[in-house]
Amino acid sequence: MWSHFRAEQTSRAAADVCDLCVSDHFLVMFSLPFVKPQLQFVKRTRRRWADFDIVKFEDELAATELMTTDSTDVNFLFQLYDTTLRSLLDKHAPERTVNRRLRPQTPWYDTDLIWSQRQCVKMASELFAWSYVFRSY
Repeated sequence: MWSHFRAEQTSRAAADVCDLCVSDHFLVMFSLPFVKPQLQFVKRTRRRWADFDIVKFEDELAATELMTTDSTDVNFLFQLYDTTLRSLLDKHAPERTVNRRLRPQTPWYDTDLIWSQRQCVKMASELFAWSYVFRSY
């Protein structure tokens, strides 16, 4: 991970260099006087759609007042639609609250970088396709 710091943000840190005798590389260990931010969580309400049975839902929906009413009152129909669907959804796919960890903001990961990554993947896949064509000759 590459990081950049202003001079006034950092103090000179002691570095240890270790030779692991594995290759011509050395291990450089140091610590910086930065505090890791505390983890933040947010509560979200979700429905579990994986176990949702559409056939049972449609059967129960067909037997509700929503499908049999002759009313033309828009407010009544809207209220009936809302309560009927909410009650059926609560029965077939109940809501549950989950705790999700917020990811830290990365200001350097912007739309330009996302676009560049997509272009690199696109060019790599085209290169792979062309190399496959030329290998067959």
